[in-house]
Amino acid sequence: MENALLCFIRCHCFTMDYMKASELAYYLYKENQWSKTTYAYLTASFLLMLGLDEATIGGEKVTVSAMMGEVLARKQRVAGQSLPPEKLAEKRFKRYVDQNKDLIFPAFEFIYFTAGMSALVSRPDIVQDLLSLLDGNLAEIKRATSTKDRKRIHVDSIHTINFLRGICLSYLNKVDDACAVLNEIIDSDKSIVDDKFLPPHAAMEIAHLKLRTDDLSGALQYCMKALSFKTYFMQAKLELRIAATIELIEEREEALSGRPPLEKTSSNDAGDFYTPPSSPEPDI
Repeated sequence: MENALLCFIRCHCFTMDYMKASELAYYLYKENQWSKTTYAYLTASFLLMLGLDEATIGGEKVTVSAMMGEVLARKQRVAGQSLPPEKLAEKRFKRYVDQNKDLIFPAFEFIYFTAGMSALVSRPDIVQDLLSLLDGNLAEIKRATSTKDRKRIHVDSIHTINFLRGICLSYLNKVDDACAVLNEIIDSDKSIVDDKFLPPHAAMEIAHLKLRTDDLSGALQYCMKALSFKTYFMQAKLELRIAATIELIEEREEALSGRPPLEKTSSNDAGDFYTPPSSPEPDI
């Protein structure tokens, strides 16, 4: 049931019905035993997307500040490690405090990094609406004239907006525009303060764009670029994705060259497995 409700949450988010999404997220916060931190953060995120500090959900008064407080209070560890969604929620709690109790497009960022954005590939109409919102928000930030307003926005939040813009452009098959935006994030690695996971993810999005356009050498180049980044949040998960992409590139190269694929001698052969080059993901 929880997975089904998560799908409904994503659907309501994509159609920008944030109130309904917040109601479902709050229900899961109340009822689930897996991760109350995750659903407390999602509830707060949707209310922030609505520009609300509080709302009545299920007959209860729910405030953003209370839900954000639950992010830390309900955080748990499994086998000595934090759950990735909870680590992202914790990072965004700190950003929420730094940005004067505000976050920028928190729900869409969270859905992307929990593997939910790919559902939009077949809905260019929704993607275009989201891109328009992102463009408008970015323009509003750039128009900020006062020093106070400029300082209120964490520099990494602007990179997050651009990352989401790059994703939208890629889903709209605007390859050159998407690559330009995502490459800008890669080049900004040194200026990114906390969100060091953005450049390697941007590199992988370009790799997949190159793969879609049959630029196999370009795709491999950006896979290697993504691998060059070290010690960032969700590194182990991304490197599994990189490994799978490299394998797909090699299969396509073999098909184009006419070479038969290598036969596997047995299911116990060590060649059946690919070990990512990094050590286990650090708890950062």
